[in-house]
Amino acid sequence: MPTVRTALQSLPPAMRWVLGVSLLLKLAVVALTAHVELVLDEANYVEIAQYFLANGHFEGAFRPPVYPLFVALCQAIGGDTATPVRVGHALVSTAAGVVLYTWLKGFVGNRGASVSTALWCLYPVFIGFTHLLWTETVFLSLVIGFLAAVFPAGTLTLKRTALAAVLYGLASLTRSVLLPFTPFAALFVLLQSGAWRLRPQAWLKFALFFAVVGTTVFPWSVHNRVMEGRWVINETTHGYNLWKGNTDWVHPHLETGPRYPGPFKSIAMFPYEGSGDKLTESCAAEAAETGEDALDDYSYYDVSECAQRRATEHILRYPVAFLLRGPEKLGYAFHPANLLQRGLWLGNYGSVPLWAGKGLIWVTTGSYLALLVVVLVAIVRAPRTPLSAALVLIALYQLAVIFITFGNSRFRMPVLAMGIVLAAWLPARAADRTEE
Repeated sequence: MPTVRTALQSLPPAMRWVLGVSLLLKLAVVALTAHVELVLDEANYVEIAQYFLANGHFEGAFRPPVYPLFVALCQAIGGDTATPVRVGHALVSTAAGVVLYTWLKGFVGNRGASVSTALWCLYPVFIGFTHLLWTETVFLSLVIGFLAAVFPAGTLTLKRTALAAVLYGLASLTRSVLLPFTPFAALFVLLQSGAWRLRPQAWLKFALFFAVVGTTVFPWSVHNRVMEGRWVINETTHGYNLWKGNTDWVHPHLETGPRYPGPFKSIAMFPYEGSGDKLTESCAAEAAETGEDALDDYSYYDVSECAQRRATEHILRYPVAFLLRGPEKLGYAFHPANLLQRGLWLGNYGSVPLWAGKGLIWVTTGSYLALLVVVLVAIVRAPRTPLSAALVLIALYQLAVIFITFGNSRFRMPVLAMGIVLAAWLPARAADRTEE
């Protein structure tokens, strides 16, 4: 895979402009949001990063390590504010745009690669997400790198297979939801990018992929064994995330909290958050009553296990309700509103002129709806190859995750990213189906 510098030198002028404008817009967002305070998980990521910088290790397995390490690296270089991390987001996502263009050009030529890269670089929500200290920017950039490595227009070498596995492992250590998908991702190394035929040395590459992913993840699991006193493969929030969308508890903010006003349907901004402390108290009290654990010894791991057990019991007890609620979760995830608008409505950005607030709402809503149309058309027009099948499979997996756990507008971003890749085939129906 060419280096970013080599790829930059080979870019056509129009693409350099797109990447340059994208970077400038993201840096402008960084400058405009320097005063915005961190909330929820953002503050927790910084807290974990600061602990790492002070102690040289992580305290436990509450979060996967890659994003806190990214935050720590940015703050070690630029200072202990959010601004260096936001600048890091801008640089990483722009570099991913270079990788995206260079990769797709081998399949569809300049026009198609330019379409996908422009969507990736200029989609307003992706630009706005630069200032949010959530994992999506780094995670999606790693996924783009993984796809570019595992689906080359030419031959997939053993070295490139190992690189794809490392990138996949790092992405799994950024958002743990990707780790259960590993057996399916391993199938990507078996088939050629543009034809339904096995690659040379397919099964060797299959085994190598598994081995390198395991090697990438295993040191973190060992860390968790040491810090938690038990084997935790990745993190200890999975049970809570499952429980949030599968419980009969009425969440405090569902009915009385702030709401997105539309444009089509008013929905709660926080339909699931708000019950974490209550869950911890309930689970800890239950454990104390049964003599399993003392309240002082109750850990995040224990909360996650309790939450997962309760969620599983709830699903098995009410399977029809679980299935019926799935579309509602998808509705929350794909509602035209987004976290940028949430910050605006909650006053996180301070005093915003009316024209700027309305502009943020309508630009992000309109661009999202337009991108949905582009993605749907791209699915129809893209060639039926292992590459396009893999992109659809990743999107379907993310939809299943939403259906099973809970809905949030952040969770649709991987689906949109896969659609953006497929959009490379929009300019021409007779796409180049390069075979190895």
